[in-house]
Amino acid sequence: MPQDKRRQRLQPRSKTSKKRSHPTAPLPDRMNLKSVRMVETHALLKIAGGTLPSPKMAIHTEANFGASVAEKTIIGNLKVTMSPAPEGDNEDASPASSVTVTVVMQCIFDVDEMPDMTTIPEAEIQVVNQTITLVAWAYVRQHIAMLTTSMGIPAFTLPLMRVKLPERSPE
Repeated sequence: MPQDKRRQRLQPRSKTSKKRSHPTAPLPDRMNLKSVRMVETHALLKIAGGTLPSPKMAIHTEANFGASVAEKTIIGNLKVTMSPAPEGDNEDASPASSVTVTVVMQCIFDVDEMPDMTTIPEAEIQVVNQTITLVAWAYVRQHIAMLTTSMGIPAFTLPLMRVKLPERSPE
């Protein structure tokens, strides 16, 4: 291979040569992950009678997003709350020992062409929320395991995330 072509191949792409998506492509196809950061974490450990918290936990997730049109970014949040699972028929029963953890991770995506946020189809909104969940889940999972270990209790490891994406219509 000639030296000039090899050098061209090894050169990083400039921002102007970056592949652009078509402006009418679905929003998820136009999003490029820029960063992931933790914006909130809260943990509460209650030890009663010298017993460790039950490993049976309820996990609640909530994903949402908004846009910064001026900066051409989508900012998505994944909030995960891990709390003691209700025992038996009495959902109000409070276990003697418990741990509750809340983590909010934020995903920031650059968007080539910013859509009108009021006209995004519901199916695309669901895919964006699932994308946020998939991107942030590993970070949340690692943080909760590390945090619970730092509390002096066995690590709570969240399950692997499995999401069935909606099928896209053939183009």
